[in-house]
Amino acid sequence: MESREIRLTIESVLANVPLIGAAARKLCTLTPLSDSDAHAIELCVTEAVVNSIKHGYDHQSGHTVDVLFRLEADRVVITVSDSGVPMNPRILEEKKNCALPCDPADIDSIPESGRGLAIMQGYMDDVRYRVEGPDKHLVLTKSYPDNKE
Repeated sequence: MESREIRLTIESVLANVPLIGAAARKLCTLTPLSDSDAHAIELCVTEAVVNSIKHGYDHQSGHTVDVLFRLEADRVVITVSDSGVPMNPRILEEKKNCALPCDPADIDSIPESGRGLAIMQGYMDDVRYRVEGPDKHLVLTKSYPDNKE
């Protein structure tokens, strides 16, 4: 299969995030990924875009968040880009293999935020962050079944 890609751009408004999530889920139907994989990718992409808006742009509208979906022969690669405040790269490393600290029996102990990177690290096969000039890129990769690296 030849690599195919599509880029979607939204304004930095949380109300626009479901548009990206729906697109991610639908694009997964063009791959060998299962419905549960598609749902998980939708969640990861949604979390990444929310982080761009909340942390990169401090909830300020008038900016853009770009999402590049690349469907390759053996994986899907999603790059979420913004030009907001950069993330401390150590945060990504700290969230690797990070159990979410809460007592499931105590609903009040479940944090309302701060789980997005841990979710991405736990589900995606690879999560990378890079800064190129004013642009910041969070790259999420998920291999297709039987193509794990």
